Amino acid sequence: STGGGIIRFFADDNVSVMKLGDESAPYTGYATSFASYTPPVGAELLLRGIDGICLGVSRSGAKIGLRVASDGKVGIGTTSPSRLLTVNSTGQADLTIRSGNSDWAQLMFGDQAADNRGGVLYNNSTDDLHLATEITGNAGIALTIDNQQYVGIGTQSPSTELHVNGAITS
Repeated sequence: STGGGIIRFFADDNVSVMKLGDESAPYTGYATSFASYTPPVGAELLLRGIDGICLGVSRSGAKIGLRVASDGKVGIGTTSPSRLLTVNSTGQADLTIRSGNSDWAQLMFGDQAADNRGGVLYNNSTDDLHLATEITGNAGIALTIDNQQYVGIGTQSPSTELHVNGAITS
């Protein structure tokens, strides 16, 4: 039927492909290697048990959008992630962390003992950006840039363009 959606599953050589499309755009083939795989036009979910999982929306034969490799590395915009998380783009690459309108958005750094050893924190309630170490409540915030772009070192409430709480050594 024209315009009707179909789901097709293909499995061979440890590759499974689910293609969402219509009958006017039949599946044209697949490969057993993600590195050489160019998907056909349409949205698809590609699963492979040997070397990871790939997800993507293919437009005009574009490559896979997300890959979870068998070693646990995640690639966005790449089929060969080199780190735990690799975000790749041939143009501008942006990463957005969103939270509630009056909540904190945070990029945290830690170790196996604690996941909050340091971080970049943004307070949406006050529009303040903080750099922090050993984060527990408000403790550990070392640098603040507030919504007036005042910078505070050792204070979360800078009252001038540069406000230092503590001794300055030259």
